[in-house]
Amino acid sequence: MYARCMQDTSIRVSTATRARLRAFPGATCDDVVSEALDLLEAERFWEQAEAYHAWRIALPDDRRQALDTRDQAIDAMWSGIE
Repeated sequence: MYARCMQDTSIRVSTATRARLRAFPGATCDDVVSEALDLLEAERFWEQAEAYHAWRIALPDDRRQALDTRDQAIDAMWSGIE
């Protein structure tokens, strides 16, 4: 329903890419592009999350503890909100 309200636009793709998009049975080109973008966004999210985790693990113990304390305070604040 939401897609009907959105304006259409054009994007330039090669003939080979267009053929690949159209090769997906039962899916429109927009469906294929949207799904591909969703997967790319998810992949990038996890890459960033893993980089953050590696950064945090590499911190000195006192700095990591300070962040843990701050995070616990934030979690406690949010737990009181309904």
